[in-house]
Amino acid sequence: MIVSKPSKGLKVAITLMATLAVPTTAAAADRPCDNGQPKVWQAFAAFGDPADYWLAPGGDFESGASGWSLSGARVIRGNETLNVLRGRYSLALGGGLLSARSTAVTPPFCVTSEHPTFRYVLKANGLVGALSTFVRYTAADGSTHEEQVWSRTATTLLPGQWKPSDLQPLATRLPMERIGGVARVRLVFRTPVSLNGAGYLIDNVLVDPYRVR
Repeated sequence: MIVSKPSKGLKVAITLMATLAVPTTAAAADRPCDNGQPKVWQAFAAFGDPADYWLAPGGDFESGASGWSLSGARVIRGNETLNVLRGRYSLALGGGLLSARSTAVTPPFCVTSEHPTFRYVLKANGLVGALSTFVRYTAADGSTHEEQVWSRTATTLLPGQWKPSDLQPLATRLPMERIGGVARVRLVFRTPVSLNGAGYLIDNVLVDPYRVR
């Protein structure tokens, strides 16, 4: 049986179709790392921090925990009282006797070296409790890693007051050059197993979009 070779015109058509059907690596990488154009404002100016911030995805919990992954954590009524961002809800981690470890993970978003840090508002919810934060990121080989960036233990016998978190490292903690300059990340909040009813409330998770201030 004789099989005829495709004509030059057909070869061109096949090549064009293949190019259109398979996006380039750069274009495919750009799409999942598009944060859009979030509103930026000096969220912590009243506390001596003049940096601009934008709200992490779902970070105000006003739409529940849309896109978040929660284990032992829940959205509750009651906004933080510092008015960093007005609303009606916040996120509770831990709490209750013999409580298991609580974890809350943000939806993914993208950072570059121009996203050095993040902050949020927190409140120790009684007794002795710990809260730790991590940055989860995807490496160039597709593997997932976590870097612990902060840990705090409250030692009060009474519920605490709402206050800004410490400035916590984001891109400054990641191997940005080895990742390729753009990292797809999730922020992770954890409280440990508790026997004494400890817990934390968090609200208004914000990302600093500029390294240079």
